[in-house]
Amino acid sequence: MKKLPKLLICSLLSLVILTIFPLQHVSAADISSIGIATYLPVNGKIEDGDIISSTAKGYFVSQRAYDPQIVGVVTSKPAIALKTNSQQKGVPVVNVGTVFVKVNNINGSIKKGDFVAASEQSGVGMKATKSGYIIGEALQDATFSGPKDIKKIAVTLNLHFLQLGSPVNSSLLQIFALSQLATYEEPLNVFKYVISALILIASFGFGFIIFSRTITTGLEALGRNPLAGRMIQLSILFNVVLVIIIIMTGIGIVWLFLRL
Repeated sequence: MKKLPKLLICSLLSLVILTIFPLQHVSAADISSIGIATYLPVNGKIEDGDIISSTAKGYFVSQRAYDPQIVGVVTSKPAIALKTNSQQKGVPVVNVGTVFVKVNNINGSIKKGDFVAASEQSGVGMKATKSGYIIGEALQDATFSGPKDIKKIAVTLNLHFLQLGSPVNSSLLQIFALSQLATYEEPLNVFKYVISALILIASFGFGFIIFSRTITTGLEALGRNPLAGRMIQLSILFNVVLVIIIIMTGIGIVWLFLRL
């Protein structure tokens, strides 16, 4: 008798979940992906196998090689799809699992085990031949009849940054890629850091110029007039203090600017 309320509660919870996230079922012959698809409001013309990227203006097919903003791949016949009432006009996108992806021969034929990344061709992937963001690993070979030929191959999705070649060069490329990503996602913060860096460079540079001229002028004055050595030393000390004030002022401005 005590188990009945628990069963009733579980049944009610299942009913609520299925109401909010109805499962779309297709036959095994129609399945084009192994993974759970979520519906996204992708803009523009969309085809099965397109690589989807997230932008500040919404979701679009990718148009950038090694795009770090990839969110998944469109699949018209997912095994399982979750859709809410607010996603009625969306398209099913898979970001984990196995899915068929459109690929081209920009970097040559693709063999099983090759890594696949987004290319500059809208929504189409290519073989990854350098460090950058990839969408996953090819599970099939793909040969092409010409430069405009596009095939669909099964790919195990694993969105991440891939390091190839020299660790030093790859690290520099990764820093550059992350910088691009930060510039795209948080342009205001990047602008603040750039301005702050320029202020610091200017304050240190200006201070260094004043210090160099003061030392040079002071040594020349001492050589011409040794009797005025004390006045010259005080002048040099004054300019050194001025340089310190300039540098500290620059640091203070940067601190205040970054706190805005």
